[in-house]
Amino acid sequence: MVSGFPNLFPKNALRGDDVRLECFAWGTNDLVYKWSKVGGTLPRNTRVADQGRVLNIPNIQLEDRGTYQCIVTRKQGQSASGQVTVSLAASPYFSNFNTEFTDQFADRDTDVQWKCDASGDPAVEYKWYRNSDVLIAALLNADQAARYAWNAPNNNILTISKVMAADEAMYQCAATNLHGTKYVTGQLKVYGFKPIFTKSPLSDRYAVIGGNATFTCSPEASPSAQITWLKNGVDVNPVENPDARVQRVGGSNLFIKTIEQNDQGKYTCFAKNSFGEARSEAQLTILDRPRFQQLPLDEDIGFNRTQMLRCRGNPGPILDVVYVWKHNTRIINLEGNPELNPPDPNYERGVGTRDGYLIIKNTTFATGGDYSCVFTTPVSELSWPLNVKIYGVKLSGKNYFL
Repeated sequence: MVSGFPNLFPKNALRGDDVRLECFAWGTNDLVYKWSKVGGTLPRNTRVADQGRVLNIPNIQLEDRGTYQCIVTRKQGQSASGQVTVSLAASPYFSNFNTEFTDQFADRDTDVQWKCDASGDPAVEYKWYRNSDVLIAALLNADQAARYAWNAPNNNILTISKVMAADEAMYQCAATNLHGTKYVTGQLKVYGFKPIFTKSPLSDRYAVIGGNATFTCSPEASPSAQITWLKNGVDVNPVENPDARVQRVGGSNLFIKTIEQNDQGKYTCFAKNSFGEARSEAQLTILDRPRFQQLPLDEDIGFNRTQMLRCRGNPGPILDVVYVWKHNTRIINLEGNPELNPPDPNYERGVGTRDGYLIIKNTTFATGGDYSCVFTTPVSELSWPLNVKIYGVKLSGKNYFL
């Protein structure tokens, strides 16, 4: 092995450099060069060149540091070896996973925080800037000094408490060591406006005695609004208790369970923050409980016949109604999608004066069994069972049923 080899180029490599290790030996006959990393494996992206004499490590990383060994072997079996140590330094850099330093959009009077997480060798030091001016505690005014804070001793987390419009700016974190400085930048935007219900006004609700009702209150506001619920102008005082009959749920919504007649009235969501107030109103109407007007009856139907199963509900003058029929607990597909999920050919939905009816076509023994008519409105769901028997030819004077 020639003196001075193996050797490293460049001598003072930094993370990210393209590093070249060279090994050189004298000898007769053909020489075979082999590289290895002591106590580890060669980096994945290494490439050998010049008949194995040169080991190239492009874009070298800190984990590639260590001692590398070159073994030179003659065909007759004689060998020589040498080692070279790769000691890297690194200018500051931010991980690809450093997602904590981004633009911030904050409500007034809330807190924001930026974390500046850099690596480097030697260790980095941090400095903060606001609109390109360095942030130093000694230079802050009294209000800023009370609200701006850095974590000690690293100084890599900036917290601004109770942000206000005056805090809007471009903020930078500078990570520095003797090999250089890297910056990350984020803008702070502070919002502040009174509550508005333009996009989400309250909606009227209908309920039946013993049912439930929910009013959703979600005004836009910055900072977030304090919500008060009123009924006919009087405070409702909902509580966050799942056992209570009148509850506050989801932070701002009103839920009333086991509805009573005296719950009917005008409900108001009153929203207030430091910029102003707004309200939205809706009516809760208590309806008679929907009921069956015509109950389905058990049927005995001949084989290969067409038969109507009658079912009719009385939803009152306001509510929409949907009828669902089930056969042996399975929902009968009456509409379907002709291409993906065609309707069941044995059944048809009644229309017009027969709305709610189920028509069974070309009855077979398979269409016999237990049926149920499900009568659904926005405030309730009622179901009624019936049984259908299909009979065929007479045997010994009796109909044969299935």
